[in-house]
Amino acid sequence: MNIHPDGLTADGGHLSAGRCGLCGNLLAFLIAAKNESKSICGYGAPGNGNRLLNYCTIGTDFLQFTVDRNPYIPIIDPAEIRQ
Repeated sequence: MNIHPDGLTADGGHLSAGRCGLCGNLLAFLIAAKNESKSICGYGAPGNGNRLLNYCTIGTDFLQFTVDRNPYIPIIDPAEIRQ
């Protein structure tokens, strides 16, 4: 999928331009990186990072995965709750 800086996909679908200047800037950065075929991932601050991504309506269409290292509390798969 080719994404244009105006927030339109090649097939004419609309992407959110964000709700504030920060979201617009973040989305513009992600569009540019994706159009340059760069890999995009998130690192650290899973709570705040997810809040920002949700607020700016940015999902797996841009962010392939996230990672975190916390020396005090392990970050594990939610499926572990069932065990």
